[in-house]
Amino acid sequence: MKFSCIILDDEPLAQEQVEAYISQCDELVLLGKVSSMQGLERMLNAHKADILFLDIKFRGGDINQIAKLKIKDYIIIVITALSHKHLEDYNLKFARDILFKPFSLESFKESLNKVIPLKAVK
Repeated sequence: MKFSCIILDDEPLAQEQVEAYISQCDELVLLGKVSSMQGLERMLNAHKADILFLDIKFRGGDINQIAKLKIKDYIIIVITALSHKHLEDYNLKFARDILFKPFSLESFKESLNKVIPLKAVK
């Protein structure tokens, strides 16, 4: 089964890293990369995504704005450079996993192995 993905991160190098990792996973297909909430909304209106890789802070906002989307429809993996102590400022209850930048391909795959079975069960 293939899972379609969207990356929301306003750092081009972080986008490139996640894109490179997605390309190394046969079960993932990248639909696109965006750097703002508006870009994510446009992408989600145009495509059916399964997995969202979301940075906590991005151009024009932060992850707390994600709650206005129908987030239960997506597997959300948070990608962040923030430390654990700064996470309490954000609503991350909907996140299935959190990857702390920089992360390895092995950590990326471990995160996927935690969350993909959740989607398959539904």
